[in-house]
Amino acid sequence: MPAVQTWRELNGIDCIDNTEIITKQNICTSRSFGNMISEFQELKASVAHFASASANKLRGQRSFCQSVTVFITSNRFREDLPQCSNILTYTLPTPTADTLEIINMAITILKDIYIWLFQNLD
Repeated sequence: MPAVQTWRELNGIDCIDNTEIITKQNICTSRSFGNMISEFQELKASVAHFASASANKLRGQRSFCQSVTVFITSNRFREDLPQCSNILTYTLPTPTADTLEIINMAITILKDIYIWLFQNLD
């Protein structure tokens, strides 16, 4: 039977029911940090690392990214500190699997979250 299926595939006859193939709609790479991060540059490096990992996953499934989401939240277990969180999603002008484009968009979003955060600290 496998030889017949191989022959059919080589002759342009699909043997896999495409309705059974499920494509991922979302890729998420997120982590909690082991220690407090208070410097923007540390957070920026982490976001760039996570965006890169997501881009690798994306290329692994031979797909493209249409939008990028970044979310940050404070340590909910530290009740002695102010609590905040925000999430932003931006749509890319053209779907891409390019790591640098995805990282740049993620960092742009992170900067906008920071601007929002400092405007709402009152």
